[in-house]
Amino acid sequence: MKKLFALILLAAALGACKAKKQAQTAQDCPDKPCTMMFASIPVRYADKNGQPTTVKNYKAVILRTKEDITHDDNKNIKGSFFTVADDSDRKKLTEAGDDILVTATDSATNVTRTDTIKVSGGVCSCHVVRVSGPEEIRFN
Repeated sequence: MKKLFALILLAAALGACKAKKQAQTAQDCPDKPCTMMFASIPVRYADKNGQPTTVKNYKAVILRTKEDITHDDNKNIKGSFFTVADDSDRKKLTEAGDDILVTATDSATNVTRTDTIKVSGGVCSCHVVRVSGPEEIRFN
């Protein structure tokens, strides 16, 4: 009976050590205040005169991971205003920023444009932020 009790105690102790080790490997983010705002990074498509133009087949892909992050509300629709990334994508991005390849086709001319927009995020960030890249993409 004593051996069984000792074995159970040993198993519990080892399990506690393993759980503690796993918690220590999780990224430890510094305390910082974050707002409840939900950030998004938009892109607007325009013609050569700067007027909104309708595009189709919009797609956004993180180049580092090749992950398609095209949001459901941007799929299979035509419009001129799209979300490149938002706070729901924050953990998929690095704090230094990731290049996101955005592609869309002008509905009138069937010309396709591909551009890169760099967006930062990360596990410890509060929100996604545009690092570089156009806010407006013009078809010539």
